[in-house]
Amino acid sequence: MKVQELKAGDHFVQDRHGESIRFEVLAVECVGRQFQVSFQSRLGQGSARYFGNAYLPGTRAANRTVN
Repeated sequence: MKVQELKAGDHFVQDRHGESIRFEVLAVECVGRQFQVSFQSRLGQGSARYFGNAYLPGTRAANRTVN
């Protein structure tokens, strides 16, 4: 999924040092021509800046309505 399409609650996985780490997007903010993405994983919280057309292999949870 493109960074410019990310929303809070989306997830992506990165392989680091031979293990897969799952990240949850907490917030996305447009900063000039880049996007500041805040995320958390089992390693803690962090943030990074990406260009809007950068790609992260992510998923979006389906919206569920509870009555």
